[in-house]
Amino acid sequence: MTNEEINKYATLYRGTVINKMITLERTVDFYLAHYFSSNAAKEKELMLLIFGNERITFGNKVDILSHLCKSKSVDLSENYPTLLKDLRFLIEQRNILAHFVIIDDAISEHLPDGTIELMKLKNEGSRLHFNTEDFDLAVSKIEDLKKYIESSFGYHTS
Repeated sequence: MTNEEINKYATLYRGTVINKMITLERTVDFYLAHYFSSNAAKEKELMLLIFGNERITFGNKVDILSHLCKSKSVDLSENYPTLLKDLRFLIEQRNILAHFVIIDDAISEHLPDGTIELMKLKNEGSRLHFNTEDFDLAVSKIEDLKKYIESSFGYHTS
């Protein structure tokens, strides 16, 4: 692929996954706010002051969900056994797309169509591939999780 094609796919993958992850995180925020208060005004305060901003990371919100599932306070994971695993996987994929450097060197030009190469820079550089199948899986999981979480408390964010 050419550098232009690599950048086109990188932009598509990054933009779509990050945007969809934002909507999934807001769905989790609404779920948690609803769980901790059935009062609409208090839910709004929880969203504005705690969940709907950078005070608590998405990973921390998944930890809260995990605790609630384990303590049987909520039954989210009963009908979706891979819920927490899928959420953590998607956070990892989002972080890869958001923070790893796109490589468009001579080696990358020989990758299959739709495959981008990213560089993880931590202690040493390591290359990672992300392709159309990875993209389709991430988008599908995000949409499935969002619908499932919304249906569990009758709220729709979109």
